[in-house]
Amino acid sequence: MTHWSRAELAAAAAQGGEAHLLRLDLAPILCDLPSLEVFVEREALDGFA
Repeated sequence: MTHWSRAELAAAAAQGGEAHLLRLDLAPILCDLPSLEVFVEREALDGFA
């Protein structure tokens, strides 16, 4: 995916007049993430799910 991301960003920058630096942190996440259901409940996002 990294190669694809770079190619897509380079193509987009070549088409437009303005380019912006984008830094992606592709390191694996070391903490446990909640399930979507738990996150929605915890953040009170019932209307968005």
